[in-house]
This record gives sequence, C-alpha cells and structure tokens, in this order.
Amino acid sequence: MKEQRTTPMSTYVIGVGEWMQILSSRMKNAVDGDLFVLPSTMHLHAYTILKEASFPDRHFKVEIKNSTEV
Repeated sequence: MKEQRTTPMSTYVIGVGEWMQILSSRMKNAVDGDLFVLPSTMHLHAYTILKEASFPDRHFKVEIKNSTEV
C-alpha cells in the first residue's frame, strides 16, 4: 500500500556545500511530491545519479535556484 501524506508537501533546500550524503538522507525521509531545491546544475547531476541508483520508484519535484537569485 502506498504511503499517504497527512501533511503538506515538504521542501528540502540543499546548500552549496551539501552533496550526496545529505541528498541521500533527505531522499530517504521524503515522500512522493516533495520538492528539492538545488543550488546548481552540478547538484542536479548528483541528485539525478543518486535518485536513479537508490530511489527509482520515488517521484520528487526538483528546482534549481542559484543562491544569487532574488
């Protein structure tokens, strides 16, 4: 049976110095529909590798938001 959400979507903001270990930890706690906000395309690449390898059946949303954006 699929887990049902009882709270609003969670947003995980990943910092510039946070990589695979932090991403993996947050993905383990995330549920379908949660949003990951990444600081760069390099982080998106790391996210994609990790997601495909460890969480292929999960469906997260992802955005890239550079820390210099207002």
